[in-house]
Amino acid sequence: MSTAIPASRPAEVAAANRMAAAHIGERTRRRTAKTAARYDKWAVANFQPQVPAADAEAITRWLHAHLDLWGHGTMGVYVDDLRRAQLAAGGADPTGGMVRDYLSAVGRTKGRRTLPRVVALDLAEMARAAERDLHSEQPGGRLLELRGEVAVLLTHALDVPLGQVAGIELDTVTATAAGLHLTVPPHRGIGRTTPASEARTVMLARSGRALDPVAAVEELLELLPAGTTRLLGFGLRRAGGRQTPAATEAGVPQLVSRIRAQLVAAAVRAGLDPASLGDDGCGAGLSDADTGWLLAHLNPSMVRQLRDLTYGLLGTATASRHAGLADLEIRDLEATDTGWDVRFRQEKNNPEGVEELVRVRPVDHEAESRAGCLAWCPACALDRWLLVMRRCWLVEHGLLLPAMHGNRGPSGPLDDWYGTQILRGLLGRDDVSTRSMRAGTITALRAEGADFRAIGDVSGHRSMPQLTRYLRIVDPHSGQYHPPL
Repeated sequence: MSTAIPASRPAEVAAANRMAAAHIGERTRRRTAKTAARYDKWAVANFQPQVPAADAEAITRWLHAHLDLWGHGTMGVYVDDLRRAQLAAGGADPTGGMVRDYLSAVGRTKGRRTLPRVVALDLAEMARAAERDLHSEQPGGRLLELRGEVAVLLTHALDVPLGQVAGIELDTVTATAAGLHLTVPPHRGIGRTTPASEARTVMLARSGRALDPVAAVEELLELLPAGTTRLLGFGLRRAGGRQTPAATEAGVPQLVSRIRAQLVAAAVRAGLDPASLGDDGCGAGLSDADTGWLLAHLNPSMVRQLRDLTYGLLGTATASRHAGLADLEIRDLEATDTGWDVRFRQEKNNPEGVEELVRVRPVDHEAESRAGCLAWCPACALDRWLLVMRRCWLVEHGLLLPAMHGNRGPSGPLDDWYGTQILRGLLGRDDVSTRSMRAGTITALRAEGADFRAIGDVSGHRSMPQLTRYLRIVDPHSGQYHPPL
């Protein structure tokens, strides 16, 4: 069989073959000879034609670059290795399709095939995950967040006690293009500090700021359950084993107590002193920055969701393995004018963390100004996550992406299994794993026309055969993702 590479084969395949041939050792040649002998033995026992005298170097190059991807735990996989090697070398199927039929029969009788199914991650898919609102995962979670948010914002904007805000009737609230019209109920006063007041109608104009009470009330009005009579008069009701939003008959004192408990829990999660919320419990003395920080933590899952998003975006941007991400520490980040430099010390090809082999990967903002960055900017994700760690956990060192058992803060290194669950949750699919970040980014860069040297600068590969193992294409007949050889 000729060693010439047909012109129709992709240029990167030819480059991979040349690079692999330059790194083939005697041990690899012996392993290839044993593989060929096993195939011949199987072919004789099953009355199948043996592989004709072929270009041994073509088979050796292919196995050297891709044997570990396909695995060699069963004879069927050995057979498929050699069959594909023959095709990659430019020859016809030596078994005339019988091997393919044999593998199909094995798949039907023994269940799942052992060939890896690795789906390439795409930044657009990760972007859709980033654009989702970070809200509570429990039913009605966003509605409960809005209850606390509206209570705080209206208390600050109207300069009234929480009890008056909790007593606002729903039929007195009207949202218009100009702003919000509502009627504040009367208040009997509290001792000498809060005098009694009569009912009054007020109009709040739209501010366009991040903490705009008009926008928060409008969103709340769209989500209110049927039967609600007060603006904040709702809660969760258990029905059929699930909790669903529903109107409540609780009086104003009960509503005030529930809202205060909700705000105290958010303050603890945000790393704020609950005493800073004041006597009324709505943080009237907080700055706008601290108020926004408090309202963000009305979502009990926000910190974990931000960690998950940072894990996915950073891993995809740097084509990293899970081990490299799980080993990152805060001290491995260095701020630059355009974003961050990330030092990956733990790598499979550098287990000792030799300083000369440390991979420094720049993670820059997607736009010149941070305000113009896209939703999936990995540098912005790092900015947000570091702010969360420093303000919520009060840490300046330690693991960058730790495990969070029970949403209670850092609790050791992140396991590979949790990394897979993070990606599946972000993308909403169950056919991805932590390896998908590395393979997906390499495949996407190659599809965009990047040369192998530039891709290697991102992924840290120093060998062409190792790099080409991560290129993925899909076989329309089998639905399996496999190397492009």
